[in-house]
Amino acid sequence: FLVRQLDRSNPEEIRRVVTLQAEGFHKTNPVPFFDSFLKTSFRAEVLSEMMRKIRFNPADRFVCLVAEPVEEDSPQNVVGVVEVSYIDEKEVLQSLEPGTPGVVYLASMTVDPRYRNKGVAKLLLKAAFEVTKEWNEEQCVLHVYQDNSAAVELYKGAGFSTIFEDAAWLAKVAVRPRFLMKRTVVHSNSNSDVNE
Repeated sequence: FLVRQLDRSNPEEIRRVVTLQAEGFHKTNPVPFFDSFLKTSFRAEVLSEMMRKIRFNPADRFVCLVAEPVEEDSPQNVVGVVEVSYIDEKEVLQSLEPGTPGVVYLASMTVDPRYRNKGVAKLLLKAAFEVTKEWNEEQCVLHVYQDNSAAVELYKGAGFSTIFEDAAWLAKVAVRPRFLMKRTVVHSNSNSDVNE
């Protein structure tokens, strides 16, 4: 697999990324009609948010990394994505060391179900760590739903540790509790940023 930056000028590629994210994060409704409506609405929301990020963020403060297969017989197609941003949101910064002006934030990482458990997520994380280094930052953070055990284990295996957790009672009011996880990125020539 190859990981590279999203082509911001390619509407078709942006649509593929948005579709992948929308399918990866859409919560299915048991009523088919409502599910179809909600999925379409959610996809439009994801597209709007992606276009806002692309339009208003410079390339040194927001990149969308995409993974694609490099087999000669298959057409290049986005099969994984992660967004990397530099943020200064108080909600996140209050869990970091006092005086931290901002932090690299990883978001919306998803992999096409047909390509899961093939190392795509690890490659995306490794590329995100490289972006963190390029931006001369030493740590990155992300949110993950507490009930997404596969993602939690992936991030722990990649060196992330939990620095804040939402209250468990939120689940009782239909809000999925999340962990805020942090990882220090080593500035060296080592290739050991993500455990294989």
